[in-house]
Amino acid sequence: PPLPANEYSDGPEIGEAEDPSPEEEAKARAAEEQAADEGEEEEAEEEVDNEDNDD
Repeated sequence: PPLPANEYSDGPEIGEAEDPSPEEEAKARAAEEQAADEGEEEEAEEEVDNEDNDD
């Protein structure tokens, strides 16, 4: 019979990492919020465009 396959690889992509500092977390949160706000603005613009096309 064939040898069993490893369920998880032992490569460098799996390992421990340093926890982010509070400052790094705050920057990441701010970037996510900004991206979300920009996405909402784009959706609002698309809705306006769609309303204009309905005429």
